Amino acid sequence: MRVVPTVLVALALLPAVPSAARPVPEDLETSTYPLTCRASAGGAVVDRGSLRLVADYVVNGDDDPGHLVPKGYTLDGARGTWSWDGSSAGFEDGPLAGATGAYLSRRGTLAGEPSGRLYSLLVTTPAGEQWSCGQRGRLVRRAIGPRLGAYVARVAGIPVRVPAWFTDVVSAAGARPRVMTLSRGYYRLAIGEAIFSAKRKPASDLGHRTRVDLGNGVVGWVGSYGCAFNGDDPDWGPKYCGRDAIVWHQAGVNYCLESVSTGDADLVASARQAVADAPLAGGR
Repeated sequence: MRVVPTVLVALALLPAVPSAARPVPEDLETSTYPLTCRASAGGAVVDRGSLRLVADYVVNGDDDPGHLVPKGYTLDGARGTWSWDGSSAGFEDGPLAGATGAYLSRRGTLAGEPSGRLYSLLVTTPAGEQWSCGQRGRLVRRAIGPRLGAYVARVAGIPVRVPAWFTDVVSAAGARPRVMTLSRGYYRLAIGEAIFSAKRKPASDLGHRTRVDLGNGVVGWVGSYGCAFNGDDPDWGPKYCGRDAIVWHQAGVNYCLESVSTGDADLVASARQAVADAPLAGGR
């Protein structure tokens, strides 16, 4: 597997979401699932705690359906308040008083952590330390492993392409990978609620969803997929309706990453990992 080297300083330079009246991004509203924060210190990666940001939904009348208003946060249980200026967070009091948090619309890997883990918030403390914070997830390639990957690639006759890291928090509790479907030219693997599938088939036109550049000349489409794709053996794309997914065509094969809890930004970042890395098994 080829890991693209990324340094923490580079994360600070990643472009943030434009500030034109943007609400708090969904992947930062972690009232259910916290962000885990880490930092590079003395050449090692160290934990900096569990950060939970809470935003309230405020209804402003019939003509304005409402907007998200930042309110509070906890860091390992200690409480404080924060604000949102459209692209970054400001921590007003509590354990992170005076710190700022830049939202990363592109995901990166912390220096010294070659797992491909994805972070969505770069916190800069008043002391100048930078923490990379992101949702929990799984090391997908490690979870599937070379033995299962080789078996699936051999039976399906197509390369098994999966990302190094996938931020499906439903799959973060240690669920073991399982084979849902496996036949010549088709596989569907699952880890918890995250599904990784592929089918040898000509590329489909999915231009009515968001088109994204995945690198290496590969184009993907990301978004929520409707129930037309539902069924035991769909011809293309996600198995379940109403999920967020990303699909792309690479070397004669259609690939799909599907999740109940992963936002579009992380789906794109994970797909870019899968596109750039050598397959887990089954060829180039």
